[in-house]
Amino acid sequence: MNSIEINQLSKSFVSGCPVLDRFDLEVKQGQVYGLLGQNGCGKSTTFNILAGLEMADSGTAHILGAPFRYATPEHRSRVAIVSQSGTTFPSFSLAQHFDYFEQCYSQWDPKLAGYLAAKFDLSLMYPVKFFSGGEQRKAAVLLALATRAEVLLFDEPAAGLDPVARRFFVEELVDALSERKKTTVLFSTHIMSDLVPRKA
Repeated sequence: MNSIEINQLSKSFVSGCPVLDRFDLEVKQGQVYGLLGQNGCGKSTTFNILAGLEMADSGTAHILGAPFRYATPEHRSRVAIVSQSGTTFPSFSLAQHFDYFEQCYSQWDPKLAGYLAAKFDLSLMYPVKFFSGGEQRKAAVLLALATRAEVLLFDEPAAGLDPVARRFFVEELVDALSERKKTTVLFSTHIMSDLVPRKA
């Protein structure tokens, strides 16, 4: 069973130069799949089309058997997304995000959310807009993990972190996902080491 299925996906912008040209991808249930490529090669465009934020010129992009752009609330509760454009509300504290996400995701795990907040050393009370760029990325990933969603889309989740923090963060992300045998993850990066983390 494919959790993510992309067929003949094409997209061009104003210049007419194709960002995606008949791109195909299948990610089966329980797989962790990495999209590796330099900036500007179409990774974020693929994610945005999958997430329903952009329209493709042609082709199809389905999550759990249907286009996410027209997903029902039940369908949306089975998918969590961390995009480069941001997936948090700047004026909300992390605690307020917890309350909001609990209303949207039927499998929301408050214990995991609290545990990850402590592990990532994130304040629950300050508005997210006062977090550093790296802390905001950690908050977005924390929220996605705590949804216990069946499909996770991570577009450059470690962007904005220095190399040491980036490595540590990716290791923590791998640890958090290791117990989820049926969770499907699509992960994009332009750094090879993000896809092959190793413990020291």
